[in-house]
Amino acid sequence: MDKLLRTLILLFVLVMAACRQPEATPTPSVNLTLDIAYEPAPPVVGAVTLVVTVLDAAGTAVDGATVAVRGDMAHAGMTSMDGQTDESENGVYRIPFEWTMGGDWILTVTVTLPDGTSVVQAFNATIGS
Repeated sequence: MDKLLRTLILLFVLVMAACRQPEATPTPSVNLTLDIAYEPAPPVVGAVTLVVTVLDAAGTAVDGATVAVRGDMAHAGMTSMDGQTDESENGVYRIPFEWTMGGDWILTVTVTLPDGTSVVQAFNATIGS
């Protein structure tokens, strides 16, 4: 009986240990500064180039990242627009983009570094007709 009780207690402890939640892996903090400009400026409906500049905390240009941009109208009902590039020069990424309608847009810029860490920042844009 004593052996059975010890076996049950050991089994219970093992089951409880297996049910434990895994410890959270800390997400590395990335301190990047993102800026966006438009060619032509001010932006109007049609084909444009989004110019995204990526700098690290020291103000040094960041090359070798992938920059993705998603454009959504501020109101519901419009299809989002997407663009992406992994080509840069001195931290400047040029992304072909097309505004399909004038009005207020929200651009979500995601910069993914070669080590897989990423930074996301939203920008507001008003597009002329």
